[in-house]
Amino acid sequence: MIIAPVYPRGLALPHETLFERADFLERQGQQRFLRDFRLIHEAIAAQDTTAGPRPYYFEMSVHGIAFMEQVMTPAGRAGDYDFVYLGNLLHPVASALNLAIALLRGAVANLLIRYELIRCTQLALLPRDYSRLAMPDDAAKVRRLVDTLVRVSVTTAAEGMNDNPVAIMIELSRQLLWAFNHRDPNLPTLVSEALKNISAV
Repeated sequence: MIIAPVYPRGLALPHETLFERADFLERQGQQRFLRDFRLIHEAIAAQDTTAGPRPYYFEMSVHGIAFMEQVMTPAGRAGDYDFVYLGNLLHPVASALNLAIALLRGAVANLLIRYELIRCTQLALLPRDYSRLAMPDDAAKVRRLVDTLVRVSVTTAAEGMNDNPVAIMIELSRQLLWAFNHRDPNLPTLVSEALKNISAV
């Protein structure tokens, strides 16, 4: 037996609407996570296991559930630790968020946006370019993950998601950076600059 809430107007995204929007975005050629998408049960899915060092899988269901996973590629190595920059962490979630905004346009629902880092233990975060740090090895040691799973989340209304996506990214970053033993009073500026550098949101 299953008891579950339902949307007041049925599906969050009717099958044909989901297909038409995904098809339009794919033909525009600007959403690589929709390249060669296919229909699956109550959803569309796109997968590329040959995308160089960053294979991905993206799925969006008619119930408004988006799922994306991508291999995390380090930006470099400092001493004993692989490291990333903030932009490396934000790129996958910003890409998925942009795609969800386009596909869920007009949907009425509250959304949970959850971001997970899985099995990235000992991955370090460098706050600025490696070459600008006096002791990058020490910085990496201090700002490395010690958890095997990091899960952060934010809730928002679907209809308001497009109004201020940067605020969503700032809150996700605030929670995420704690796992790297890092906090920054200038986080909004750092996130905005990182997103600008990766041309996202």
